Amino acid sequence: MGNLKGSGEQYLVTSFNDVDEWHLERYRWSKQFVKDKTVLDCACGCGYGSSILAEAAEEVHGYDKDAIAISVANEYWSNPNTFYKQFDLVNDAIDRKFDVIVSLETLEHLPTPIKETIETFKNALEDKGILCVSHPIEDKNKNVFHLHRRIEKDFVIEFMRKLGFTILFNAEQCRNASHRFRYIVGQLI
Repeated sequence: MGNLKGSGEQYLVTSFNDVDEWHLERYRWSKQFVKDKTVLDCACGCGYGSSILAEAAEEVHGYDKDAIAISVANEYWSNPNTFYKQFDLVNDAIDRKFDVIVSLETLEHLPTPIKETIETFKNALEDKGILCVSHPIEDKNKNVFHLHRRIEKDFVIEFMRKLGFTILFNAEQCRNASHRFRYIVGQLI
């Protein structure tokens, strides 16, 4: 079926061939942290990333606020160990704990302060839980879907440390001069 019309910036795809490689790279990288774990893929979109994580995880719960995206996830990206749910991170409470939370390109889209979102993730992690997040460093293209336009390079890392995370991985990914992303993995100690 290919690339479906989305409700904004979000990919609604039915095949890995329709996803930019640089989107897939972060999910593939995150896969090493989810082996035999219970995972939340928060803001999972149509579920292609949850499907990648499910190759290693015990189970993956994909949450997204977009009903169409969740419908696509259930139809095209389901596995025996994936569970998709319509969920609004701003208005709904995460009602269980996870070993790992993966939330890629989410922070910049939410109206809530970034610190509040990171605290929400921390509170939904089991002891020694792992958080994998990524965000643009600067939105030079002024993407209308980004509510946080400039996230300082070490802002998220330093706040994660204050909350008790040890940073396991921190890297910058450059798609081109105007698309620079920070990818961070932290573990609660």
